[in-house]
Amino acid sequence: MWAIIIILAIYKLARNEIKSLKLIQKYRKTLETNLDNFKIWNNYGIALKKIKEYKRAVEAYDKALEINPRYTTAMYNKGIALAEGSKHKKAIETYDQVLEMDPDNVNAWINKGNSLASIGKFKEAMECYDRVLKIDPENTKAKFNKGIMQE
Repeated sequence: MWAIIIILAIYKLARNEIKSLKLIQKYRKTLETNLDNFKIWNNYGIALKKIKEYKRAVEAYDKALEINPRYTTAMYNKGIALAEGSKHKKAIETYDQVLEMDPDNVNAWINKGNSLASIGKFKEAMECYDRVLKIDPENTKAKFNKGIMQE
């Protein structure tokens, strides 16, 4: 039984990676004629992040931000790619940029808190989760993360 579950999980992972690789090819082709489309650069970064190409994903998000410096979606996604690539200090700086433009962005607050916790700054992480709960008192991610940190 476990063997079947493991095989199915591997199959699903492989299928998702193939989908991401196809998307990457599609975005590359589209970018050949749309180099100034910040949304395509952002989506290209998302596809790269899915296959754990964090450095290339960050470069794609940077291209999107060169075109539209106030595009917080690309900035937020860049923070995620940096964090997933274990560049937590840079991720925190990126989340701070998002929060300058969108101070009530609960996802940026949560991910900033997660990155702070990853580098041992637990008090600052708790402050981020508290900020989320002031914005959204029922936010389950913030409640869960606070619960873990209080144990």
